Amino acid sequence: MERVRSGLRVPYDLNAWLIQEAEKQGVAKNALVLQILWEWAERHGKPPADRRPGEGGARPGI
Repeated sequence: MERVRSGLRVPYDLNAWLIQEAEKQGVAKNALVLQILWEWAERHGKPPADRRPGEGGARPGI
C-alpha cells in the first residue's frame, strides 16, 4: 500500500487529548490516529486485507 501525507487540521483541545492519550499508551500520536482511523474504516466496511500487519500501531484496548 502506498503511503500519502495527509495534513489534518485538528482543534487544539483534540490535539492535546491525542498527545496525552498517545503518551499514556507509549506510542506516537501518528500511530494513535492511524489506529483510530483503521478501526473506524473496518467498522464501516473497509476490507481489512488492505491493512499491513503492525500498520497504525495495532494495540489492544483502543
